[in-house]
Amino acid sequence: VLHALCKFLHIPQLSQIFLPLLSSLLCVLPEDGEGLPIHCLSGKSTFFGVSAGSVDSLFASVLHFLHPTGQTFSVKIIKSLERRAGAVPAEKHMNKVAVVTGSSRGIGFATARQLCLDGYDLVMVATGPREKNAGAIARLEALGTSVHYVQADISNHDDRLRIVEEAVAAFGRIDVLVNNAGVAPRERADLLTMTEESFDRVVGTNTKGNMFLTQAVARQMIRQEPVNGRRGVIVNISSCSAVVSSINRGEYCVSKAGVSMLTTLYADRLAPEGILVHEIRPGVIDTDMTGAVHEKYDRLLAAGEFPIARWGQPQDIADAVSLLVSEKLRYTTGNYIDVDGGFHIRRL
Repeated sequence: VLHALCKFLHIPQLSQIFLPLLSSLLCVLPEDGEGLPIHCLSGKSTFFGVSAGSVDSLFASVLHFLHPTGQTFSVKIIKSLERRAGAVPAEKHMNKVAVVTGSSRGIGFATARQLCLDGYDLVMVATGPREKNAGAIARLEALGTSVHYVQADISNHDDRLRIVEEAVAAFGRIDVLVNNAGVAPRERADLLTMTEESFDRVVGTNTKGNMFLTQAVARQMIRQEPVNGRRGVIVNISSCSAVVSSINRGEYCVSKAGVSMLTTLYADRLAPEGILVHEIRPGVIDTDMTGAVHEKYDRLLAAGEFPIARWGQPQDIADAVSLLVSEKLRYTTGNYIDVDGGFHIRRL
């Protein structure tokens, strides 16, 4: 039966039908059995090797199915298994929760998608109305995760507080914050002609918005019970522009340098609270933001300015976020990763 059902998953929308059926079947696992072989989409068998007697481990485990296109689906064991053993109340939310700002497209969407695949429920934050981003929301929900959409501008005080309020109302806690939302200057201007209006807009979103959204989320995380020794992880998406001069967009460089210092400050302040803070510095990533200067960077790539001679992709950043929020980096905080094709390397 499972093998037949799996064949339908090449149509993502049907995962909403398949998952409850799969979960129901898993509820009949033998108490002392070796596990139930699941015939997955690749034709291979994935062995679920945890007996129903080990309900805590069972609930936390994930089945991975390989889609014919190569996409990985993470299917969580439903809460009824743990409720059957009386381990937790039925109303308690068990999935980890990630808030990703600017997640309707580009780096933010790739990051949101990866965290959904990693098993997180998602608070998707973007400035546009829900209707505008309905397609992006549907693509994430098709992965079998829960998505709560918040229309918000992180440069606005009330919107920042509402992001936290809605996240907690929807899921009960926040385990991960990815500060991705940011803006570039509307037009590139020399440092001697840059306007105060442009400076205030860019710094107000990229630095001030980051500063005070992190503050609000950190306060919430501190109120939460630790999970595996951590109350949360915060990842700032800054830029190689934090340390590389661009005199025709100075406000952007200043804003990202500020984000780098925020990483240091919050890592120092929050480590005693069980909250880790990291930073990713993307290089030249193929997104809407770099569309207007595509030819310039094509020339730099052709000239060998980047040791890894290709455009970075949003998924490159998403993969780095996935690593930083995982359980594999528990004894580090306040660090950054250059995801820039080696552009940061000084060469003679």
